Amino acid sequence: MLNNFEFNAYIYILLKIIVVVGALSWGLLAIDKKYNIVEMVGSLLPTEYSESFQKTIYIIFMLSAVYIMLQRKTFLPFLDVSIAPLNRFLKESKQKDFELEVVVIAKGSQKVLYWASNKEPEKNKNGSNNKEIDDRMKAYGNYENSGISIVDKDGRAKLYIKCPRKYYDMYNKILPQHLHYRTITNGKLDEVKIINVSC
Repeated sequence: MLNNFEFNAYIYILLKIIVVVGALSWGLLAIDKKYNIVEMVGSLLPTEYSESFQKTIYIIFMLSAVYIMLQRKTFLPFLDVSIAPLNRFLKESKQKDFELEVVVIAKGSQKVLYWASNKEPEKNKNGSNNKEIDDRMKAYGNYENSGISIVDKDGRAKLYIKCPRKYYDMYNKILPQHLHYRTITNGKLDEVKIINVSC
């Protein structure tokens, strides 16, 4: 019996195979029209079904491509589910002088790994910050604003962070204050989730 993680992975792989076959078919068609794989297979069917078969196959190619295009993991694979034996090695930890306590529901998981951008710099005497809003790489530094939480018997985990700063994303847009987290279950890290916070 496949679990949800395995089922989603197999569906995604299957659809990627369909899109690759479709791309190869179109590539061969561009080389020479006699290499139309879909038409060749369709010609094996009775004449009245051949055209419907071809249309159906092309629609399947299109729907598979649309599904893959709409998946976050297609363009941001590092945010997707991954496997690592972190559950055995990571101990509970939190910020000493935390300013925010965020509760997340993580039923079925054992631990939650979380992180946020570093705290805003102290203000100068004139009231302005020592630094302007950072870009995304500078905002996180060495990921000091992070921790690991144990999921309690009610399926809840408490995340403790310092107030994160806003920062520019890759499109030069200012992102609001937020934190990231991943649940850990038997060595599987779920996809990265984001919670907006204010402080």
